[in-house]
Amino acid sequence: MRPILPLLAAVLASAAALAGPGLLTTIRRQVEGIDRRARRLPSTKLSLDGLSLEGGEARVWRDKQATKADVNLYGETGRRELLVYWTDRKPLFTYERTTRYPSPLGTPRPRGATDRTTQTRLYYDQGRLRSCRVGDKPRPLSDDTCQQTARLTDLLTRRVQ
Repeated sequence: MRPILPLLAAVLASAAALAGPGLLTTIRRQVEGIDRRARRLPSTKLSLDGLSLEGGEARVWRDKQATKADVNLYGETGRRELLVYWTDRKPLFTYERTTRYPSPLGTPRPRGATDRTTQTRLYYDQGRLRSCRVGDKPRPLSDDTCQQTARLTDLLTRRVQ
């Protein structure tokens, strides 16, 4: 049993490094580079009907190496705004801001009620999800919020790419 402990420690350390600060910093730099290039590229609009009840749209920038999409999805009880980045047709980074309304559209808003907002960030390495943060806190990849955003990223990958 003792010889396996150093091996287990090494495996855990390398797994932590995969989603650690070095990887996140590298992905953030790639995203900044894509943003700089996207400023010089024309964008195309894409309808995303069927992804939400009230519809949605995306503005997409593409060059030979990367794609960026600014996505808005509308629903009766809230909206989702996403920035999704791909390199080599694989997800790199997703930022999602979800706003939940206190009551459905078209109904009176309860007194003093405010919208509830959640921010989610997904970091990918070679198209594989490596890290999820909800707000400023790391979350396990199995977290419901992380999984919902990852599924939406997969759907957008098929629609946008």
